[in-house]
Amino acid sequence: NTTVGSIVLTITDTLKNTLIEISKGYRNPSLTQIFLLNNFHFIQKRIKESGLLSKDIKNSGFVSLYQKLMDEAQDKYSSNSWDRALEYVSILDSEKILKRCEKKPDGSLEPDRWAKASIKSKFKEFNERFAKQYEDQSVWSVPDADLRSQIRNRNMKKILEAYEQFYKAYHRVQFSKNMGKHIKYTPRNLKAMLESLLPD
Repeated sequence: NTTVGSIVLTITDTLKNTLIEISKGYRNPSLTQIFLLNNFHFIQKRIKESGLLSKDIKNSGFVSLYQKLMDEAQDKYSSNSWDRALEYVSILDSEKILKRCEKKPDGSLEPDRWAKASIKSKFKEFNERFAKQYEDQSVWSVPDADLRSQIRNRNMKKILEAYEQFYKAYHRVQFSKNMGKHIKYTPRNLKAMLESLLPD
C-alpha cells in the first residue's frame, strides 16, 4: 500500500507541475487561476477520498500543499478579477466628496461640479470593469459544486460588501439628470449576478 501510495503521490506531483505549465498558455490571468482551481480541487478531492492512501497523505504533506495551492490560486483569481474595479468604489474619499454636496428638502444631495464629476467617474469605471469580468466569467465553468460555492462566496464577500458601502454613500446624490445611466447596479441585482457566475 505504501509503495502504491508513493507512486500515486509522485504522479500527482508531476501532474501538478504539468498543470502549472499548461496554465501559462491562458492569456486571461483570472481564467488561468480558474483552470488551476478546477484541476487542483479535483486532484485534492480524489486523493482525500482514497482510504488506501491515507497514511501516505498524512506523512507526505500532500493535504497542506494542495490547500496552499488552492488558497494561492483563489487569491490570485480574486485579485486579478476584481481589484481594479474595486479601486473605484472605495469610500475613503467619500467624506471629502459629500462635503461638497448640498442637502435638499427631500433628503437628496446636490453636488457641486467637482463632486458630480468625481462620482460619475467612480460609477463609470466600476461599471465598465465589472461588466467585462461578468461577461467573461459567465461562460467559464466550475463543475464541482463545492468549489463553485467557495469561489462565489469569496466573490460576494469581496465585492458586495464594498459596493454596498459605496452605494449607500452616493445613491442619494443627484449627480446626473439620468441616474440610471450611471447607477447600473443595486446591491440586490449585483448579488444576483455574482451568484450566477462560473456555471457548471
